[in-house]
Amino acid sequence: MLECHGNVSLQPDSFVYAIVLRACSVVKNLSYGRELHCRVLKIDGVVDSYVGNALVSMYASCGCVWDSVRVFNGMARPDLVSWSSLIGGFVENGLEEEGLRVFVEMVRSGIRPNVTVSSMVIGALELGSFGAGIQMHCCVAKMGMHSSLFLENSLMNFYVKCRI
Repeated sequence: MLECHGNVSLQPDSFVYAIVLRACSVVKNLSYGRELHCRVLKIDGVVDSYVGNALVSMYASCGCVWDSVRVFNGMARPDLVSWSSLIGGFVENGLEEEGLRVFVEMVRSGIRPNVTVSSMVIGALELGSFGAGIQMHCCVAKMGMHSSLFLENSLMNFYVKCRI
């Protein structure tokens, strides 16, 4: 709690915590990110989805993907952002196969992917798995996401690098 101008007390809300956690992600300050995580738990006792998503992303960006998994697993209702952050974290940390597994789990749970597919295209490329890349392309076509310039660029990059 911050004291300003005498008796006025300010308490950061989820929005502020999420912004600061995102800053920790960018500068890869794991220590401060962990402090914020502890502070949220101590003060609020629970992590809402907004802060939870920021924590998943922060831990992954700082190379602690398994801490991301713990936060994700503790979320009451992971949303598309939660899933995407976790999948992106696996790919970012060289765990593409795990990212693909979580992607399949996300789709099976009824969450419709969006640009998350681009992380999986990158993951397929890193794995050298042409088949997985083709499956991601099929996913894009089947779900009608072919109008996404971002996804189309990811797919073109995949095919160019695979020399197709």
